Amino acid sequence: MPKDAVRDAIKDILSVTRVELKTPVNNLEVLDVGCGAGSYCFGIEKYVRKVVGVEPYKTAYEQALVNKKRFGSKAVFVNKAIEDFRSREKFDLVLSLTTIEHMPHAKKSFKQIFSLLKKGGIIYLTAPNKWWPMENHYGLLFLSWLPLSIANFYVKLFGKGDSYLDSAYSKSYFGMRIFFDNFKCKYYFRLPDKNSNYIGIANKSLFYKTVKNFGISLIRILPTFWMFSKGFIMVIKKE
Repeated sequence: MPKDAVRDAIKDILSVTRVELKTPVNNLEVLDVGCGAGSYCFGIEKYVRKVVGVEPYKTAYEQALVNKKRFGSKAVFVNKAIEDFRSREKFDLVLSLTTIEHMPHAKKSFKQIFSLLKKGGIIYLTAPNKWWPMENHYGLLFLSWLPLSIANFYVKLFGKGDSYLDSAYSKSYFGMRIFFDNFKCKYYFRLPDKNSNYIGIANKSLFYKTVKNFGISLIRILPTFWMFSKGFIMVIKKE
């Protein structure tokens, strides 16, 4: 993950917490769901009280431990699926950064996430849009639109892997709304800063910047255009 992308994401996350949470930033307890090799854990830990990263894939978890030693980090890492993670602690802030599309049992996963969140705590979530033509993970047109059996064949045909199963659970704009309406929470979709390197993972090409800025402007004028967004930032507050 590019350093400037992590930096800008953390900047936006902290700006949200200052508005939404009464707890001072330096007292926040943070849970990073699907933390991977720990990039965001290491990025945010210098601002907050405690960070716990939960990662189901052993290879990524082991890399997080290597990085922890390398950076002299105090972040705690756990090798479990979030629905199997238990803690007596409750968290002020949960990060779910491009993870929901990897969750085959998303309702069960988020039921556990909400149980780990303090009342009034927030989830900062990012996710790809199922209906964006270019699939984010495999770089194949219309991949996320296809039935899984055909998507699996498509992935194999282009030598991108053996299966699409790991990333096959992305949702549309309305799908995200319907999903979070199942929980006792309030949420909103957040427009990013046009200059943020997090959106697009630091893609600095003129074409991408032009498309991004145009899309943000359209959504600001008419929120219906969220349906056509490449992805979403959501702020979800537990009631």
